[in-house]
Amino acid sequence: MAHVRRLTCPATFQGAADECSNVEAVDSSTWLGEALPQGQELYEQVLVQRDVYRLTLLRLSAEDEERDDEERSAWNLRFAYGR
Repeated sequence: MAHVRRLTCPATFQGAADECSNVEAVDSSTWLGEALPQGQELYEQVLVQRDVYRLTLLRLSAEDEERDDEERSAWNLRFAYGR
């Protein structure tokens, strides 16, 4: 099966140096390799830096902050780097 490239904000945002993209919801499997627990969303934003560098911010939905620490520590999320 051919690998389907998912377009992310860092890959598509065409801002100049020191410009920041809007915060956008993204499919969690794009960055984490798996789905998030029910009711959670992943958001991404990118800051364009000089010399073609980019800084990407990933954030879970605010609802996550209301969950208790025990439930959060049970998650086993890993970055899908290099897929």
